[in-house]
Amino acid sequence: MLKELVLSHNTHSCWAEVATKLEGRAGSQCRERWLKSIDPNLKKGKWDAREERLLYLAARACHRVSPEGLPLVLNWTEVARHVPHRNDVKCREKWLNVLN
Repeated sequence: MLKELVLSHNTHSCWAEVATKLEGRAGSQCRERWLKSIDPNLKKGKWDAREERLLYLAARACHRVSPEGLPLVLNWTEVARHVPHRNDVKCREKWLNVLN
């Protein structure tokens, strides 16, 4: 139902409005569900070599260290901005399970 609401009304910019049509849901919940799994622009399934390379480069570019020189946790939302059609969750999973 969320997908139909967003696509038919083009309301993905106003999540509070979307939530009024879904009983028991907050705008932030609707937004997260859309961004993490429903958005038709998200690519699911096998990664190609180009995507893996983009992820590798993005992870290196976003890598931060503490003042003491210790590695900090990657900001996966920041990493995902460099990998079209993949979200932060998929980027993290791919990195931890395959590329790391």
